[in-house]
Amino acid sequence: MLSARLSLSSAEKRQRWLYLALVLIPLTISLLNRWGIRFSFWGCPLVEWVGVPCMAWGLTRSFYATARGDLVQAIDFHLFGPLLVIGLMIATGHIGLELLKGQRLSTFYTPCIRRQRTWVWGFLIIMGYHLTRLVTLQSSGQIQQWFAQSIVGQWF
Repeated sequence: MLSARLSLSSAEKRQRWLYLALVLIPLTISLLNRWGIRFSFWGCPLVEWVGVPCMAWGLTRSFYATARGDLVQAIDFHLFGPLLVIGLMIATGHIGLELLKGQRLSTFYTPCIRRQRTWVWGFLIIMGYHLTRLVTLQSSGQIQQWFAQSIVGQWF
């Protein structure tokens, strides 16, 4: 399942440590939140300025709900929140193993991640999901309300 390939250079090791730190930040914050330590985050800047949410709207709340074990609520906030948590956990394990072994590891998912086609399809799927959410928000009148309360909306 795992096959070791090349030894990591010192530059690659530094890069892996940086990746590990970046991957652990959201996991650590959600774990601390689960233990009752709260962090204050800004709201969605796009909603505040223009009244239209970005593709990641609800992802933080979904992440927290996943950490609490409330998958129904997590999916309600953002469909890809639980998948992001799983992906970050896999990345943590993979990067940690590479650092422990000092070697670049190849797994069944590594070639898929390196393909540009995977990233294009991922973007298209997330964009399709986002557009579906926007249509739902539009039909409920939420976008109009947010636009009227936004900075740009108040200019009009």
